[in-house]
Amino acid sequence: YVDYIRELNTKGKQSEVPKQEQENINNITTRTHCCKLKKAIYGLVQAARQWWKKFKEVILQMGYKPSLADPCLFYRDKPTRSFIIIYVDNGGIFSDEKTIQEVLSELGKSFKVKYLGKLENFIGCKLIENKERDTIWIHQPKLFKHLEQTFGKLIEGVRDYKTPAAPKTTILRPQPGDTLIDADQQKLYRSGIGMLLYLVKH
Repeated sequence: YVDYIRELNTKGKQSEVPKQEQENINNITTRTHCCKLKKAIYGLVQAARQWWKKFKEVILQMGYKPSLADPCLFYRDKPTRSFIIIYVDNGGIFSDEKTIQEVLSELGKSFKVKYLGKLENFIGCKLIENKERDTIWIHQPKLFKHLEQTFGKLIEGVRDYKTPAAPKTTILRPQPGDTLIDADQQKLYRSGIGMLLYLVKH
């Protein structure tokens, strides 16, 4: 598990980012002047773009290629097969221990890198390795537990269905006089649907 400190290499060429002047800057006409940032600053909208641009540039120079399945997954076959996943400034390296240390050393030339040990948790997911079967199981126990705690009592005794709705089901807008759920119930319903959609997608 790797935590990258998002500090762009000052030697790298950065794009110009216009920024509106602050009111306390004297002798500047706001309609005709602007401030030029000499480097990307953490927290600005452009900072994330510059960070990703720099990281991708470095990783490609190291011989990695982006996966067609996910642009945040990179792979390299030589000298030893390895994979790198990245989410904002958190990442993971999959390979043998020697290759992992070599990759960390290469990344350390351009970024401040924290090596946090074996990857067991990553952006809300728990990873379980089975060395005998040479597999990794990924699941999200926290989200499942949260769903159970929030909606467990609401769905007690509800019949299970293989599909979320019967075929050819039509959803109608409420008519005058229909009983409606209140704002809190609507919020709870939307929250549950959002969590289920997240589980399906991720």
